[in-house]
Amino acid sequence: MLHNDDQEKIVSHNERKDFLLVYYSGSGSTKAISEVFKRKLSRLGFKFEMIDLNIHTKPQVIDDFDYIVFGTPTYHCSPPKTVTEFIDKLSYQNTLKKIFIFATYGLYPGNNIRTIAKKLLSKNIICVGSAGFKGPAADSTMMLPQWIGLMYRYERRIKPKLETAVKQIEETFLSKDIEQKIPVFKWYVPLDYIPNQIFARRKFNNVYRNQLELITDRWDGSMIQCPRNCWTVSKGQVAYDPSNCEFCLRCIHRTANKAVVFSDKMKDRPRLDPEFYAKILTNTVY
Repeated sequence: MLHNDDQEKIVSHNERKDFLLVYYSGSGSTKAISEVFKRKLSRLGFKFEMIDLNIHTKPQVIDDFDYIVFGTPTYHCSPPKTVTEFIDKLSYQNTLKKIFIFATYGLYPGNNIRTIAKKLLSKNIICVGSAGFKGPAADSTMMLPQWIGLMYRYERRIKPKLETAVKQIEETFLSKDIEQKIPVFKWYVPLDYIPNQIFARRKFNNVYRNQLELITDRWDGSMIQCPRNCWTVSKGQVAYDPSNCEFCLRCIHRTANKAVVFSDKMKDRPRLDPEFYAKILTNTVY
């Protein structure tokens, strides 16, 4: 519960700059959690800009903000290429900025947040807090047996973890002190390197992403969603270029009628589309 003076600090936007909530989302889990943050932080009186990151996002979007909430998925215990490319484009900030980083992941987060926090530190952007949320796995739901239900839901503690994260954002935003909080190195990540980084990632990059295809009989003619512009539609013709694909699977989960696949075995599997996330969040978070 906030004291009256803290409440006045929150609602008095003349005393502070609004902050930026920027996120990158593949199939939709990170976007869904970002929407939860938007809802909860808005109820506290915060006003902020919200940006869905893609390869065209200009690094200047952060210029007018002293505090940033940054959301990312986790790919093979690491940050997505889209996220690292964006950070690399950022210039060194003359005025120190604070950032709260959250990550979604299907199995475990690895050193994803730590890697991002250290890269941002070189830009004079200080990580003041972080959180990880285990949720639906965009790739596993298309590959593993469907009876493994945990692939389709968020962790049981998702609601209290979100409340804790909102409180951390609130406190670190209002505080004049800046305490750096980079997550500690997770010991299991080197053990995971061979099975995950070498075999799994190579399989995704060298096999699965090259097998992505459109089932034309199912396609309704709409644009195929891709944050890296791998799919283009012109005059009713579809072209796919795998060279820039990081296998985020947005095209799989967001294209209508299950029209994009990378194997026949997964063509009729349930997709993690916006309706799926709306339902799961209503049942577990709201």
